Formats: sequence, C-alpha cells, structure tokens
Amino acid sequence: MTLDRRQYTALLGLVVGLCLLQPSLSRGSIFDTYGFGSRGTAMGNALTAAAQDFHAVYYNPAQLMARNMVHVGVGVSYIHPNLSIDRDLLTSDQPSTLPGQNVGFTVGVSTPLGGVFKQKVALGFGMFIPLMRMTRAQNVDYGSPQFYSYENLPDKLILALGAAVRPFPWLDIGIGTQILADLDGRGDVTLSLVEGKVTDRKMSIDLHGDLALTAGMTVRPMKGLSLAISYRESLDLAYSLPLYADIKEIGMLVFDINGTSLYTPHQINVGMRYTVPEWNLSVASDLTYALWSLAPSPSPIIAINLDNSGLIPSADPQPLLDARSGPIDLEAKDILIPRLGLEYHPISSLALRAGYSYRPTPLPTPIHQTNYADSDAHMTSVGLAWSFQDPTHVHKKPITVGLSAQWTILRSRPVDKADPNDATGSYTIGGSLLYVGLDIQHDF
Repeated sequence: MTLDRRQYTALLGLVVGLCLLQPSLSRGSIFDTYGFGSRGTAMGNALTAAAQDFHAVYYNPAQLMARNMVHVGVGVSYIHPNLSIDRDLLTSDQPSTLPGQNVGFTVGVSTPLGGVFKQKVALGFGMFIPLMRMTRAQNVDYGSPQFYSYENLPDKLILALGAAVRPFPWLDIGIGTQILADLDGRGDVTLSLVEGKVTDRKMSIDLHGDLALTAGMTVRPMKGLSLAISYRESLDLAYSLPLYADIKEIGMLVFDINGTSLYTPHQINVGMRYTVPEWNLSVASDLTYALWSLAPSPSPIIAINLDNSGLIPSADPQPLLDARSGPIDLEAKDILIPRLGLEYHPISSLALRAGYSYRPTPLPTPIHQTNYADSDAHMTSVGLAWSFQDPTHVHKKPITVGLSAQWTILRSRPVDKADPNDATGSYTIGGSLLYVGLDIQHDF
C-alpha cells in the first residue's frame, strides 16, 4: 500500500502530537528552597535542632517531642521570581523559559500522646498545597535555556507524616515519611488514515503512592544546647505513559514515555541550637549534604516503534520505525549548604527572626547541547511572630501570627557555548526570587 500526501501528513501529525505529551522535571522541594512555615523561612531553614511543632515532620521528626501540647497551624505563601536569561543570539528558535509565580497553602497538626505514653511519644502531620497549579510536570526542551532548580518548583503537593519517642530525658528519636505518587497509564487507539477517523479509544491512568523515609535524632548534652541529625530520602514521581495506536493501513504504532519527575535528592542534615536565657536569644545552625550526583536524567526517555502488521497482515510483523531517545547526564555534583538562624524575644509575646543560607549550584556550566542552567544562591530572610489572646475568648491559650520574607539572589553566571554555531547561543543567567509567608498557629 502506498500512502498519499494527506495520509502521510496525518501520520506525521499523530507522531508530533504524541511528542507534545511528554512530561518533564521539576527539581527540588519548595521546603528545601524556601522553608516550611514562617519560622523555618525566617530562620534560614536552620531547624534540624530547632523545630518545635508539626514543621518537624520535614526538618527532623525527632523534634516533634519539643512541644508537649496539641498544636495546629495554617498558612499561605507567595512566590515571585524575578529571574532573567540574557541571550546573545536573539534570533534563536529555542526560546528561554522562566519560572512563574505561585501561591501555596500549608496546614499541620502535632500532638503528644497521653496515658502511659505521656511525654514519651508524639505524632505530627504537615501538608503543602499549591493553589494555582496543584501538581504540574511541564516539558521544556533541553535546547531552551531554563532554571533547573526553580522551574515548576512550587507546583508540587507535599504530604509529610512523622512520629517521635523519648527513651531518655536527653534523647529524642523520630521517623516519618514524605509522600508523592507514581503515575502509570496506557492509551489504546484504533484509527484509519483512509477514512480519517478514530474507531476505538481507551485510556487508563493509575496513581501509586511513593513513600520517602525521613528520620532524625536530637540529643541535649547540657541545658540550652541541642544537637541533631536528620535524613531525608530522595523523592520523585516515576511515570510510564505508553500509547498504542493501531493504524489499520500500516500497523501498530507504540509511543512510550517514561522517566522521573519532581525530584528531590537524598539529604543529610546536622544541626545545633543554643539558647542564651539571659539574652532571650536562640542561635541555630545547620549543614546540609545534598546528593545531587544521583539525580536522574532531566529528560524523559521516549521510544517510538511502528511495525507493518497492517500492510502484510499474514506475516510476522517487521519494524518500519524504531527510534529511542537516550538519557541525559547532568554531571551534577553533591553540595554542602550552610544555614544560620537567629530568634530573639524582646518581650514574651514577640519573636524577631533572621536567617541566611548559601546554596552552591550542583550543575556545571551547560556549554554543550543542554541548557539546564543554575547558579549559586544567597538566601537572606527575616520574620516575626506575635502572640495575643483570642479576642473571642473561646480559647484560653494565645494565638500566634507569624510573618516571614526571603530574598534569594542568584549570582550572575555566563554560559559561553563551546560551539560558536550552537543553535541556542551563549547567554547569561541571574536575578532574584521573593518569597513571603503568613501563618496562624495555636496550642490547645
């Protein structure tokens, strides 16, 4: 059988349309970058030894023992990126991609157990919900310059659970999990190029929970001093989306996409908190080791196969088209992230906070075909919390309102392509990001 121009155009359109379905990566976690809760953000994320409520399910589940009462909190946050990619080649067919703004909602609960477990066991729950896009995996071609660490970063729902025990008065141990979902699906289509219509179509998509371990330990060797260590396992969304198109006049077209998205690396955190009572001051510091060298390929693996079962129905099918994309090696490296946080109480009802952290980029300069760009980041943050009595007099314990702001500045980084005829051309990345948060918390 010979296909005419119209039929070839229809077949080509089908293949191109399938290519547009491929998802892509979002990297890191919004908690890693901006913090969890106004206190975590304001103190530069240095809460491995200083978390004191449900936020510990992320920072260090052992710290759930730090608050011996039921605690509830809700919050909202806003992210405004102001990043830039200054291109040398203004006529390139590969457009730049910049991350967009987003709004998020957080909620959490922590509670100690009573009875025989009083002051021995505590539980916690925390969740982040992006409000503008619940969870998104967007494809950006590797030829387009893009910010690897910030593209789609807020577009991910995060659920975390934790539990802690206190076997000795000076020791707390915790364990927990962060939860995401794996995505598996399949599409089956039967179509005729001659008739120009689809005669049968089926689609199924399954979500499977994917759990990532969190664990931690806190020791108090002396009054006012806490030392802690925590571990967060890598977390990602694995997907497999094959589509089977039975083209009557030709054969079976199989278009398969698989890979990982929404990746967060393994992390080991060590932290310290020291309180000076006479100054009403707490100093916290963290050092995070992030294993970015284990990051998967940022580009999905695509396989396309077309056989001749429709052309010669009685014979064994032979491949007419067999193509497959390979993985891309990021050449990422492990990094160390130092963090520092301060908390000062000028009066009992007011807390003033400040923090700083430095994140070196895990990526080399993308001088060859890919354009996953990143740069060293300096993060400075401030915040406050004000506690006041419930004006409705429903609750005896005070309500606390927390505010925080973080300003991230990316070091300007030139990307000079090794090939002077590169289709994307050289460019320079840089800019800043603003993150603000508000939360309300209450003890029962």
